Amino acid sequence: MDEQYNVFVVAFTLTQYFKGLYGELHLESSSKLSP
Repeated sequence: MDEQYNVFVVAFTLTQYFKGLYGELHLESSSKLSP
């Protein structure tokens, strides 16, 4: 049970991290495209 919970926490953390990373990249590229 502990291991399963650990995997879930890691997956959730990675999801949040990549979501933030993608959001930042998206904002950067969109700001570059707009004048």
